[in-house]
Amino acid sequence: MDAAVGAKDLTLPPAKVLFLAEEAQDYESERVASVFYAAERGDVDMIAMQLEFGMSPNVRDGYGRTPLHLAALLGQYEVAQKLLEHAKCNVNALDAHGRTPLGLAMLEQKLVVQEPVREGKLKVAGLLRNKGGRQAALYQKEYPSGPA
Repeated sequence: MDAAVGAKDLTLPPAKVLFLAEEAQDYESERVASVFYAAERGDVDMIAMQLEFGMSPNVRDGYGRTPLHLAALLGQYEVAQKLLEHAKCNVNALDAHGRTPLGLAMLEQKLVVQEPVREGKLKVAGLLRNKGGRQAALYQKEYPSGPA
């Protein structure tokens, strides 16, 4: 993690990931920013293209989140599905706060005002469970040394 990203306050609520594109210093940084933006917006075609051209489904943003974390948080079911089709996608990746994608999908569902987002988060949570997703406390209890 570079100094500029490391200096950011990781306690802030999740924000739009366009800041990554603004801070991008090179082509690879722009690619990373575009995959996070696609995960946020539900752009399955962009996710598929990035994965096809070698982007890791486990790439991290400044908060330690993967695109799957973002898809789970925002209820982007199709994006989560596409990411999980990749053989190397870590369904139980931990972000900088020790949360898994399933934990984010279940986070504050009752407080989400927009019905499509709430429904999307429920669908993503079901998908993650079917793929072996765990909430962070359960995952860390079973695998104390971290992701396999």
